[in-house]
Amino acid sequence: MEEIETYAFIDVQNTEGTADFLGFVIDWKKMADHLTFKYSSKGNYFYLGIEEGDIERTEEFDSIISKNSFIKPKFFKKYRLKDKIYSIDCPTCKNELIKKIPGRLDWKCNCDVDLTIDVIEISKNKAVRVLLFTGDGDFKPLVDKLMKDNIQSRVYIFSSPVMIKGRSRLAIKLRNLTSIYKDRVIFVDLDLLRKIIEKSIN
Repeated sequence: MEEIETYAFIDVQNTEGTADFLGFVIDWKKMADHLTFKYSSKGNYFYLGIEEGDIERTEEFDSIISKNSFIKPKFFKKYRLKDKIYSIDCPTCKNELIKKIPGRLDWKCNCDVDLTIDVIEISKNKAVRVLLFTGDGDFKPLVDKLMKDNIQSRVYIFSSPVMIKGRSRLAIKLRNLTSIYKDRVIFVDLDLLRKIIEKSIN
């Protein structure tokens, strides 16, 4: 019988957002250790955006690098959103009033492609157990491919189904996969790991 190897792929921004949504902060060193010892993961891959010059965050993730934990960072790309222009007809003077609100400064760092390519490369021609930490529905095609490429492969999706003010961190596209691929795509509530991976507040 083909041996199934385990690998973890962590969408850091999305997973941090889910933890924040649930009310806790992740200790990434604890996370790496848990994946290695609990799941016997052969590779833990952390995909994250980082601001150039952010020494504290750089050191935080550098500290978890090991023979089976790898950091895949990208620098944030900052850009300014378009200005918003509003036109109002003054009821008193009947003149058109134009108001411009400057676009806010925003940033973007998309690691989805990097994560997807790594999963495809690592799982090529073999069965794998993938621990996928994200609630992003954009990863549905990746999970579909894994399911079709090797019927022995399994995917565990770590996120949260909790609804707060009508919002959930787990995309419906991913949620539906657990019904389509029963016993092959398994959902794990991130909140169940809270006591194991939560950062201690001194």
